[in-house]
Amino acid sequence: MLSILLAALNLALRKKEFRGSPVWREVGPYEKTKSQRMRFLAIPDQVRLARVCPPDFQRLTKGALYTGSRYGELTHLTVADYNREAMSIYIPGHLTKNRKARHIVLTAEATTAGRRAVEPMFVRDNEVKRNTREGGLSWLPGDQRPFMEVACTTASISRLTFHELRHTAASTWIAAGMDLILVARQLGHGDTRMVEKHYGHLSPDGAAARFRSIAHELGLEGPEQVMTLRIKTS
Repeated sequence: MLSILLAALNLALRKKEFRGSPVWREVGPYEKTKSQRMRFLAIPDQVRLARVCPPDFQRLTKGALYTGSRYGELTHLTVADYNREAMSIYIPGHLTKNRKARHIVLTAEATTAGRRAVEPMFVRDNEVKRNTREGGLSWLPGDQRPFMEVACTTASISRLTFHELRHTAASTWIAAGMDLILVARQLGHGDTRMVEKHYGHLSPDGAAARFRSIAHELGLEGPEQVMTLRIKTS
């Protein structure tokens, strides 16, 4: 919340809508706000969560776990954004947080079929009555929250937000040995700094296994092959 406020004040200053000294720049960070608090699900928990979801929300949940995309990105995708030949999803720039488009590589498990290219990729199964002109079969902001609460309760999983499925996808990739730069590209980051900061620590076992598979054996261990030579003098 503080970061958002400071960003708004700095923007006002740049646009010359604020007159005065930027005293907010003297505000230091709150203590312990940089600690890692991200949660992620192990693969068995991912399977259990997805299986208890109703079909329409299950598709959305799988989409998050397969792609690591945000809720707003997923709910605005169309079937045309799926490239069957390349097995990838295109996220247009206007949907992303940093306004940069990206391509997400998919596994063979993730597919889309049977709908027209102009249709939304993820829709509700039944028309939803709303007080606004929008709605119908679309997923709107906030629709995911009650579904996540029910799914977590049914699956006996501690309460989880939909956004934490993005963290789960990233940590699963890293645990499998995926390079951090590729994880960053999948998530839409310009470099690996955010991945290292927020996700790299989540899978030390995966990093250790990858290190052991790459590092050379030095041959330092084994029976002692050095002995002391005594030189006889005349």
